Amino acid sequence: MTQVREREDGARPEAQAGDYFVLCTQEATWYISAAMARSAERELLAAGADGWIVFVDLTGARVRVRARMVLYVAQCYAENRAEERRFWRSHRREARAERDWEDD
Repeated sequence: MTQVREREDGARPEAQAGDYFVLCTQEATWYISAAMARSAERELLAAGADGWIVFVDLTGARVRVRARMVLYVAQCYAENRAEERRFWRSHRREARAERDWEDD
């Protein structure tokens, strides 16, 4: 299993919006760094159904979950989120245009 390194000075990493990954289980969602996502993915591949993975989220919390509980690990970069917002704005404009047509 990959060792999770704790900061020697005891300080927590600063949580901020930006580029991160989302690790989602049936019970909770955690936001993790790209490096931690790579580590978690390696552990998931090696752990098997009965294994555990360990990671540290962006707030500095150390988390240990059963590998079988992980639903997905997803990239969530600023560019992805901006593109998703553009997509949904376009979708809403299209829906409004169709609604106006039905009202006639």
